[in-house]
Amino acid sequence: MKRLLYGIVAGSAIAMIAAPTAFAHGGQYRTPGGSVPPGLREPTDPTPPPPPPPPTGTPPTTPPDTPGQPPAPTTPNTPPGAPPPPNTTGDDPGKPRGNKPQTSYDQWIFWWNYNSDEILQIKDAIYRLRVSPGGGLGVVGDASAAKTDATRATEKEVKENLIPALRWAMDPNNSKYPDTESASYIALAKVTDDPTDIALIRKAIVDADGKRPKDISQLVHESAVFALGMIRRTDAARQFDAKELDRVRDFLFECFDNKEFNTRSRAFAMLALGLLGDQPTTRGVTSTGDKGGLFYAPSDTALEATTAQRIFDRLGEKLPGDDYYVSALLSLSMQAPDTIKPDMIEALKECALKGKLGKDNVSDLVSSYAALALGRVGSAKEIVPLATAMKVKGTGINVKRSAAISLGKLGQRVDGAERANLAIELWRTMEAVKEGSTRNFGLMSLAYLLVADVKQDRTDVINAKGVKVADELLKIAKDGRYNERPYGALAVGLVCRAIGDRPTIEAYANFRVQAMEILHEGLTDTKMDKRAQGAFAVALGMMRDDGFKKPLVEILADRQADSELRGYCAVSLGMMRAASPDVLKALREALKERSSEELRLQCAIGLGLLGQSDAVQILLKELEEADTQNVQGQVVIALAKIGDARAIKPLVDLLKNPQKPDPTRAIACAGLGLIGDLEFIPSLARISKDINYRATSDPINEVLSFL
Repeated sequence: MKRLLYGIVAGSAIAMIAAPTAFAHGGQYRTPGGSVPPGLREPTDPTPPPPPPPPTGTPPTTPPDTPGQPPAPTTPNTPPGAPPPPNTTGDDPGKPRGNKPQTSYDQWIFWWNYNSDEILQIKDAIYRLRVSPGGGLGVVGDASAAKTDATRATEKEVKENLIPALRWAMDPNNSKYPDTESASYIALAKVTDDPTDIALIRKAIVDADGKRPKDISQLVHESAVFALGMIRRTDAARQFDAKELDRVRDFLFECFDNKEFNTRSRAFAMLALGLLGDQPTTRGVTSTGDKGGLFYAPSDTALEATTAQRIFDRLGEKLPGDDYYVSALLSLSMQAPDTIKPDMIEALKECALKGKLGKDNVSDLVSSYAALALGRVGSAKEIVPLATAMKVKGTGINVKRSAAISLGKLGQRVDGAERANLAIELWRTMEAVKEGSTRNFGLMSLAYLLVADVKQDRTDVINAKGVKVADELLKIAKDGRYNERPYGALAVGLVCRAIGDRPTIEAYANFRVQAMEILHEGLTDTKMDKRAQGAFAVALGMMRDDGFKKPLVEILADRQADSELRGYCAVSLGMMRAASPDVLKALREALKERSSEELRLQCAIGLGLLGQSDAVQILLKELEEADTQNVQGQVVIALAKIGDARAIKPLVDLLKNPQKPDPTRAIACAGLGLIGDLEFIPSLARISKDINYRATSDPINEVLSFL
């Protein structure tokens, strides 16, 4: 299930751009790459996707294997080197604001697309609220609330129809299209609990002689490698045996070390090791028990090197290019924190702050991933060095961005008083930083610090002396800089989501009241562009207070309103979990519209969040009647997002129908993987959540596109 560069996501990035949808690889591009004009793009920004393949289904060209060099960008709408047009994003408060701005990487939609999985928790809503017999897939996660007769029937459907269809698609004689074949590997890895499927996936990577199979395309090869990371399971009862997982890890290290493999295949092997970082192991531990949420099994090989140590050892080697270092650093950041040794932390600090890995100088890109890793596996000791890095002029821009993200991660692991000091320090540091993304990442980190206080019933941050961080967030949401107001709204929404609708602490009750007023004003502020208003709609949904559902319903029901904003209102209403007649009517009516496929996707998500299974019937009917590839693809993803088992057979039929366009069949295959995914929150969220998406290499950009 490689990327089918299909510009729609839970946050619907494509709804905001005019660039054509692009297909390739059986995955989904989470960002509107290619729509950002060169004048708003840095050289290190994500590479735009290639143009869509011809409708005849001609297989795409295998990407070049030049370490550190992304493929050439597509021809943008704005000529290279041309300045941004007058109505692009920026910080000029005097610019026209009512129209749709051009897309830039500073906009809130990128953060939302990479972080919304954990916030929306679509599957949890679907299976918790499901009442319709035969609806819903109860094989995900630890779906205890969904273990009903309907659930068991669905498990039967998955085993008898969905999994066999994916295995069928793995045969190139059946799929007849690399995207479809590659999609089947990642999809199968998500849904299987059978170790024999692991062996089946491995056959696409090496043959009996340990060589890469000659008849396997690069797209399929790299997808199969990455698929091994998708066997990760959160639910302990569904996890693969520790010894089996260790055999997979050993194999993935062999893939990373194999110089005959393509750069992307090797980088994907390392990233797959990262995804498996919280899974059972027999390596490097000497006792059983729960350590940091991980289960460790006893073994005679307990003294063998941990995965973290083996990754770290490879960072000390001379690797071919940045792609290898970045993938290794990101993988290291996903390992169990208690397997990270002091010498590893010191090396990460040296890399992040001084740009050196061992004796070698490294790029700002590599250093930024070291800074990101410090936030994920470091301790309170790393707070001061990272805060200092944000202030130093010589620090690379991507390191500053990663440092801003990491401070929010580290601040959640310290006590209230120390967290309050960090919040003040982070705010003052942000005040001295002019670069947009660094400031925006810092705003979200401040929200995380407040959320951590709320969860511990503390008020250290909100009552900190000197700087009232909570008040500053409210001010930014109310009248901050042009690109910061939406981030301010999201930050406020996250905090209020943690506070809940029945706060017991007066300071948080007052914050919530002020926040509701500011978010409502932002939603209806006609001086703001529609996309920015969408952030306020999403923030209101995160608060889960249906007292402000009326304006959301009115916008959604208005066919003359902006379709992007209407879509965000649909998702917001779903997050409120208030399935009142007026809400359901507006969602169902908008779902039937054909003016915007992206709007329909958002409405499907909204109905899914409300546990309404009738959306499936509407979408299945549209799937039968759809006469274009774009509409079919949108409907398939909408069905997959809802995750109802009734969609399995139609998608299997679509997958196996040779009369349908190849890209549509590929996305049907990927959709089956989404429906059958055994995780409540997709495993890939471990990579995308709180990532510095402004600092990407080709493999990272590719992985972030997977469905």
